Amino acid sequence: MGFIPEQQINDLKDRIDIVDLISEYVNLKRAGSSFKGLCPFHNEKTPSFMVNREKNNFHCFGCHEGGDAISFIMKIENLGYIDAIKFIADKLGVVLEETEYSKDRVNRNNKYYEINSLAAKFYFKNLLTYDFPQEYLAKRGLDKKVLNKYFLGYARNDNSLYAFLKENGFEEKDMLDLGLIGESNDRYYDKFRDRLMFPILNNKNKVIGFGGRTLIDHKIKYINSPESDIFIKGKNIYGVNVVNRNRRNKVILVEGYMDVIALYNKGIDYALATLGTALTEDQARMIKRYSNEIFIAYDGDTAGVKATLRAIDIFKNMDVHLGILEFPDDMDPDEYIKKYGKEAFEKLMDKATTPIDFKLNKLMESTNNKIEFINEIIMFLSTIQGNVIRDLYIDKSAKFIGVTTDSLRIDVNKEIEKNKSKEKYKTNIKRQSNGYISNKVAPKKVNYIDNHRIKLEKEIIIYSLLNKENFEKLSSESDFIEDAALKEIYSKITDMYLNQSLVESVTSLDVFKSLNLEKDYEAAKNSESSLDGVLEELKERVEKFRLKSRIREIKEELKTKKNDKSLISEYTSLLQRLT
Repeated sequence: MGFIPEQQINDLKDRIDIVDLISEYVNLKRAGSSFKGLCPFHNEKTPSFMVNREKNNFHCFGCHEGGDAISFIMKIENLGYIDAIKFIADKLGVVLEETEYSKDRVNRNNKYYEINSLAAKFYFKNLLTYDFPQEYLAKRGLDKKVLNKYFLGYARNDNSLYAFLKENGFEEKDMLDLGLIGESNDRYYDKFRDRLMFPILNNKNKVIGFGGRTLIDHKIKYINSPESDIFIKGKNIYGVNVVNRNRRNKVILVEGYMDVIALYNKGIDYALATLGTALTEDQARMIKRYSNEIFIAYDGDTAGVKATLRAIDIFKNMDVHLGILEFPDDMDPDEYIKKYGKEAFEKLMDKATTPIDFKLNKLMESTNNKIEFINEIIMFLSTIQGNVIRDLYIDKSAKFIGVTTDSLRIDVNKEIEKNKSKEKYKTNIKRQSNGYISNKVAPKKVNYIDNHRIKLEKEIIIYSLLNKENFEKLSSESDFIEDAALKEIYSKITDMYLNQSLVESVTSLDVFKSLNLEKDYEAAKNSESSLDGVLEELKERVEKFRLKSRIREIKEELKTKKNDKSLISEYTSLLQRLT
């Protein structure tokens, strides 16, 4: 029985836009922060069917049907759960990695959750028992409500966790897989030692991993659980279990565990943190599920600025309201809220820097060459998909740089066309040589003659790519190309020469590279002086191979149709043409 991992299903839910999906079945109109339409599941004259993009769900107040994208497809298409998932995956162009359903795997993951849960309780009990970690937290001004909310703990400087889990019947292999213990010289030891422990919970309140902060300055500051079947860093966020329950209308993204804890301690309970990695697109989609109003509150040092610029690039086309918090004197969120308090922090949010202002200022600071700076801005603006936002950013950028809006817009539009052209040839016509098979499409089996014919047809296309004159010589001979994939490529080349802007933005070498034909480029160029003769030879060879191929086909047919006069006549005619 096929089994689709839960992580893949969650990824699909994050990637699908439920409004776009349901709009294919229901005429939706915006109603505040949601969308409204006539329910497809019962007859009604007044719309009571609501779709919420932010919450990624739908609900009908008439018949009370509701759920997420998967349940909608199950109902509207009359599909089972797995088939609905596959239906959505097809829409997104996602290839699902089905594995054989394994009770052993499910049982193992449940065991991992149980071990992590016990470890978290063990660490929590330690924190309440020992003075040292409590004193550390008291110095940082953290009270017990924080400890309870985030289930903080303490890892002692010994092997007590290993002994505890062993007493409860768990095996060393599972503890090693979860990174709770290590092994040296056939002896096992606790990996987290003398550290403040931050259990990492998913949105179902299951402990999937840990972060540990040293309580002694000379050690490595943070260590984290390794990735496992239940914990993938780039697909999880610290603090979702708290934010999920609070459901505020905004989210703050910070760098670390302590920032989340410090903000909660001062009354801000909607902070999330990445897990020791740069923000990923999966994490960004997850954050968007909780709110469309997102504030980036990274540290003000060089690494923090770089991480903020990356976050801006990731969020720029996700239809979110993004604000950047800039702290004075290179402070981090923890330091700022401790010194100035919640009210000052919220005022900082009220006057948050826009993504484009932050980008302009930081790029200007880091770039000495003005031309290089302008080119960077043009490249950024050209990747923004929304026309309204792009126009606003172009206007603001033009004023910042000191050029007219029209001149900057012209350059941005040129870059957009250039990007489209390159993308078109890198993704749509990229094929593997010897058949040009698309990614994830199984190559069909071809015989020797077919392979040879394809090789010759490929050579014809290579010559057509060299320049427009070659293409024009070949244009009347395009019927020589039979292979479907090569016909598609030839069609793309035709589009290229009919579109002058495309010719300017994509060189012959660019196209050769996109087709994995870079090695053929120089050889073909060097043959250009005798192009007419080569093309004539190629056409003759292609024609001969076609004749031979058809002759073989007729031979096979005549084995069962010995007296077929039309086949015999065609066979004789082809033999004459071949000699």
